[in-house]
Amino acid sequence: KLKWMDFEEKYHDTFPIPNVFFCGVTIIINRKIVSSSNEFKELDSTSSLMMLQEEIDSTFIAKSDSIISIRYLNNEVEHEYGSYSDSYSVFSFPYNTYLLKTPNNTKLVSIIDKNEAYKNDLIDIKEYQIQSQIEEDSLTKVINNIKKDIEITTLFEGDIEALGYYHPIRFKENNLYGYYPQNKKAKYVKLEKFNFFYAAFELPNGKKGWLDIYGNEYFRD
Repeated sequence: KLKWMDFEEKYHDTFPIPNVFFCGVTIIINRKIVSSSNEFKELDSTSSLMMLQEEIDSTFIAKSDSIISIRYLNNEVEHEYGSYSDSYSVFSFPYNTYLLKTPNNTKLVSIIDKNEAYKNDLIDIKEYQIQSQIEEDSLTKVINNIKKDIEITTLFEGDIEALGYYHPIRFKENNLYGYYPQNKKAKYVKLEKFNFFYAAFELPNGKKGWLDIYGNEYFRD
């Protein structure tokens, strides 16, 4: 049986979670996907001990016959995470990763606004560098006229199972299982969820072992 040893040389059946402390304010991001008549919108709001920001309504992606639904990797249309959430995990998908369901299958996609970085740069200039009201008003008009340029990139598709942002995607093909991005193709008849670094597996020939988070295999004697 696989066991973990901590820095005090004590053994555990599951991976010992380290005590982590961050100095600073943790921002909580709340977001949800709302379906309207012609598009999917994402509503974002942030909160902390110091502030509460109202929900921001922004165009997400236009509807089409090829898109049935969009969900987060928790398989829901609502998701909440902290600004340091990915620091507690040994694996994490970027938060701009979504599940896009089509008539044929489910896709793991990355959705970005290619103009977002440029817009944020202008906002920073407006808030911290400009002192003249005339220049500020002029830049505000430029910022408000920047349109979204949504880019959708397919990362993986098929018969997939999302297990959250801090766990690889499990997929099935030809009655075998694999994990994305660790495996290029399905190869296991049994494949358990990751317990931090390792996931137990069984091959078609009966061999058993563990797959680590980097894609390496370790077999039982």
